[in-house]
Amino acid sequence: MLITEIGNLVLFDNKNATMWQSFNHPTDTLVLGQSLLEGMRLTASTSATNTTENQLYITVGPDGLYAYAESTRPQLYYYSSWVPNDKKGNGSMNVTFMNGSLSIFVHPNKYFLQISLQVAESTTQCLRLDPDGHMRLYEWSNVVLVHDIMALDDCDYPTICGEYGICTEGEGACPVENNSGSSYFKPVDDRKLNLGCTPMIPISCEEIQHHRLFTLADISYFDNNCTVVNAINEDDCKQACLKNCSCRAVMFSYYDQLGHGLCIWMTKIFSFRSLQQAELDATTFSNNSFAYLKVQVSPSNSNKKKVMLGAALGAIATLVLLVILVALYLQRKRKYEYKDDETDFGQLPGMPTRFSLEQLGECTEGFGKKLGEGGFGSVFEGKLGEERVAVKRLEGARQGKK
Repeated sequence: MLITEIGNLVLFDNKNATMWQSFNHPTDTLVLGQSLLEGMRLTASTSATNTTENQLYITVGPDGLYAYAESTRPQLYYYSSWVPNDKKGNGSMNVTFMNGSLSIFVHPNKYFLQISLQVAESTTQCLRLDPDGHMRLYEWSNVVLVHDIMALDDCDYPTICGEYGICTEGEGACPVENNSGSSYFKPVDDRKLNLGCTPMIPISCEEIQHHRLFTLADISYFDNNCTVVNAINEDDCKQACLKNCSCRAVMFSYYDQLGHGLCIWMTKIFSFRSLQQAELDATTFSNNSFAYLKVQVSPSNSNKKKVMLGAALGAIATLVLLVILVALYLQRKRKYEYKDDETDFGQLPGMPTRFSLEQLGECTEGFGKKLGEGGFGSVFEGKLGEERVAVKRLEGARQGKK
């Protein structure tokens, strides 16, 4: 076993042949002199204090460096091609971190290229893929940042604002639907919005009939490599996502005024980037795009309005029925009270004869001949048979029955 001057731990067999070396198993860091061969990768740690691998990694491809966010289909967030077309496919690539450069070798034709970095004068340097997806050059002794290799906008990194987060100048927020202003997402942590968002109702493949798409405009997404070939219009793009439970979102970008465009499929959603006003002003119809996020609508929520309407109608019907019953009760009560008051006292011996209002109207010829006025009404002349009578008509309801 031997540790070399550049820090490579090498194990030898009894014939002094190399059995294993640490440089063939890189983690998140390259030290001076260390190489990445084609197919090798650096994988970022979860955090500065947690060395567990997270979902961001950078790897050497046939023609350059590729940085991905891990998902069912890795999502590309950075790509740098250093090899001219006439050199591609002619051999394997080797990227070596040297003092002052990243040196790219293509074998067997010995093509060579250097990307300049700041030279370490008094301390040793290292290249590290950080938990946020940046690849940074550090001075080893005091871990001072020297250079950011990728130099992307902060909001173009996949995890800057967490899953489902909308990044605006480095600050995160949860998606809110453009048309209704409603949201189906909540922050993972209300005090740390950059940790991302989570659906209020988890998506269930067993209830695919309750899936719907949530519309977002004026945003972009870092990866546009997974296209749905047969979905060339917006409706086809949305239906393709709704019919497949593994789809979590699609983005549709128009490329002509006939409604045709490019449908991008996502099985896992990282951070979106909110477009700034200058970008929106430069946007034309031909590059206008919309994101459609899949959300789960609970059956109880989907019928919520119907349930509320039914409950309201039931309450109104109950109130109306109660009013009708009370009215019938009062009417019936008055009717019985009236009957009690209007008992036919004429059948009792010694009681005076009772006349109806119609009879009194006939005998007075419609109360036509007024004789005078009393304390509570007027007196009219009338005739019952051959007998002349005086009839008093009450002017108010303070005496007697109407």
